[in-house]
Order: sequence, then structure tokens, then C-alpha cells
Amino acid sequence: MASGAMVAESGVALRARAVTGLTAGREPEVLAGELGVPPELVAGWWEEWERRAEVRRPSGSGAHRQGSAQLLSGDEQAAVRRVLAHHAPGDFGWRGALWTRDLVTELLAGLCSVRLTPQTVGRYLSRWGVRGERPDLAPSAAAGDQLARWRELVWPSIRATAAAQGASVLFLRVTPVLPEAGAARGDRPGCALSVLNPVGTMWFAAYEHRFSGLVWTDFAGRLTAEFSLGAHVVAAQSGVYGSKRTRAWLVRNADRLTVHYLPDGGAARRR
Repeated sequence: MASGAMVAESGVALRARAVTGLTAGREPEVLAGELGVPPELVAGWWEEWERRAEVRRPSGSGAHRQGSAQLLSGDEQAAVRRVLAHHAPGDFGWRGALWTRDLVTELLAGLCSVRLTPQTVGRYLSRWGVRGERPDLAPSAAAGDQLARWRELVWPSIRATAAAQGASVLFLRVTPVLPEAGAARGDRPGCALSVLNPVGTMWFAAYEHRFSGLVWTDFAGRLTAEFSLGAHVVAAQSGVYGSKRTRAWLVRNADRLTVHYLPDGGAARRR
């Protein structure tokens, strides 16, 4: 039997899919059929969305300002976090296997009746634990001269190889995600995996589990779907990459994804 949390998450996702479809001009009856829900339910979701949009529409000096960091309630933030952890953009008819700031902007517009500025969306993502940072620019003290040599000798080779292959170069960051406020006692922290390209564009996925081989292989599969021409990923070393599951996945997909580990003084590189 599905838990109350699972049922609630499913309802949130269905509502988000319905409203994003309606805002894109889809017919309510068609959406209801695709989602397997009564047309009256879709109509109710749309009415709720319009009510929220009306409340948030600027109407004087005391109104909420578009893009304000205080626009999302705690319940709305929790709902969005659940959607990000359980769904990919394709579930909403959007292109892409990983989330981006622009896609989260669209999700918020559909789910919460508000269109935030890119800067505000970025602040919310950071608050939720999604932080796109280059691991080579935040090394541990143990890296020292090793990182300097890596930048001088290894990094140019990675860029040249990727350019010759037409592949992307990405920097992977794994960050812990704390349970939502008010979560049941004993809920474990999750994690977010994000990649940055050299110009700072971020793609990410969120998980309700700690970083593990299972999480890594799911993310890697979505990553290779997003970057179909191949990718070279620069990552801080972790024991997760030495797990049997991870090593087997990397061997099977060696022509699609290569991981380059930074010399951070941590676990030894294992492939």
C-alpha cells in the first residue's frame, strides 16, 4: 500500500504536470485523459493556480514583488523539492534528463503560480542544497601542489581530448541535502549531484538518499542522455567510485562517459 507521503507526492506531480500543460496551451480534456484523472480535477487545479496568481499579482506598494525571495511558502518549497527528487523534466513534457535553473523556473510558474527571476531561483536551489561549484576551485588542503600540477599537465589534456571527440567537459559536485523542515524524525539526508560546464551552466538531479553507487549510476545514466555526444567529468575522489556497481557501469559506458578524478588527498582512484 502506498504511504501518505507517496500519495501526496503523486498528487503534487500530477497537479504540476496538468498546470504546466495548461499554461502551455494544452486542452484540459486531453491532459485529463493523459494523466488518468477526471476533467473536473484538472479544472480545479487550474482555478487554484489562477487564484494564487491573482494573489501574487502586483497591485500596490504592499504587494509581493516579482522575484522576491519570500514568495514561496514552506509547503510550496517542500512540494517543489519532492517533485525535483522524484521526477525528471521529461515527465512534464520538457526536453532534458536533468534539471536546470530555467526548467525549475518553469516548474515554479506552473506549480506555484509565480515566475521568479533566475537569481532568486538560484538562491532557492542553494537553500535546498543544490550548489553548482567547481571542485577544482575548492580543493582540500591536502591537494596542494598536486592540484597545481593537475591544472598544468592533466587539465589541458582533458580539454583537448573532449574537443577532438566533440564531447562536453563538466565539473561534478555532490552536496548533502538536509530533510525538509518538519520531516519525520529519523529521515536521512539526501544528496544533490550537479555538473557545471566551463562557462557556469548547471544541470542537476536531487535524491532522497545518500550518495551511493545506486545514486551515481542513475545520475550517470541521465547525464549521458543529456549529453548524447559524450562527456568528460571532473570529480573529487570518493569511495563511491570504487564500488562494484559504479566500476561496472563505467566499463560498460566507457565510450559515453569518462570520469577524471582530482588529486585531493582522499581515497585512491579506482576504476
